[in-house]
Amino acid sequence: MSIIKPSQAFPGNNWVSGDVQTFIKQLAICVDAVADVNDNDFEQWLWIYVKAKGALYRYAPAEVASDNGNTVLQDNIGRRYAKQASSGGREVLSDDRTYYVRTDGNDSNTGFFDTAGGAFLTIQKAWDTIQSIDLGGHAVVIQVGAGTHTGGLDAASPAIGGLVTLQGDVASPANVVISTTAKHAISNTSGSYLQVKGFKLQTTSSGNCINCQNGGSRIDFSNIDFGACAGRHINAGEYSIVNAATDYAISGSAVRHASVSVSYLGLSGRTVTISGTLAFSQFILADRQSYCNVFGMTFTGSYTVTGQRFNVQSGAIISTGGGGASYFPGSSAGAGTDFSTSPWGLYT
Repeated sequence: MSIIKPSQAFPGNNWVSGDVQTFIKQLAICVDAVADVNDNDFEQWLWIYVKAKGALYRYAPAEVASDNGNTVLQDNIGRRYAKQASSGGREVLSDDRTYYVRTDGNDSNTGFFDTAGGAFLTIQKAWDTIQSIDLGGHAVVIQVGAGTHTGGLDAASPAIGGLVTLQGDVASPANVVISTTAKHAISNTSGSYLQVKGFKLQTTSSGNCINCQNGGSRIDFSNIDFGACAGRHINAGEYSIVNAATDYAISGSAVRHASVSVSYLGLSGRTVTISGTLAFSQFILADRQSYCNVFGMTFTGSYTVTGQRFNVQSGAIISTGGGGASYFPGSSAGAGTDFSTSPWGLYT
């Protein structure tokens, strides 16, 4: 561990103000300004970023050759730094990245570290931070720590250039709860693709657990426990796509488990573990030329479910692969088994 002053590393004081402490831990390299922290200081695992000659440079010994005074710089102890491309003023990622969110975090932190002093407090802050960068074909994970998070996510604008995964605890989803009041727990209306893994989702007053709307918007969810919901557990609308990538659980009531309008829902082959006494207006509703691919599902657990099993309207299709009228949980018969009669849907 050593302390290197900016004037020692780059003569002419081209670095940011403040001493820079470098250290190596588990083959990860980090830079941390120990004084005069400002917007030009960078903290990130795996790479050291520095500000020099008005541009951003990344420590990259395996990627660059000798110092040429512009695209490659070398400090006084022989470390080489590659100039980073820009995209409309955005940072362009050269590797995958993780942002951390914790209940004891702070939105003024960098989000780069899984500590109270490094993680964000809210999921929304992590998403908003991602809006300012170009992912450059790399993946970004928003890793959410244990506890109850009341802010939720409103992804109203897309991430640029890569895939974002919102992740809690995939082994024990109930350890990471997103619980919102009068808003959706997770909403993607950005026209982009979002993966969601390892959460218990619940809402009160109003709001859906998973809300996906607008053309191009897509959510693939994994290892989710749908808790009590004031709206719909799953809402897919206006030319969007929602897929279950793994089996999942239902532990709370909702207006509907799934509601699909002019969109696609994929739950085929999934085992759904249901617990408790639950009530739904309809377990699943599809309308306006939607297609629900739900064949081969298994419903298991100790439960009682009341409400209409299904409702198919206005040219929509629910395809169970011959599952029969009692395929979905519920206490009353479904509606919409023939395009030629009201409510003009098709259940097969």
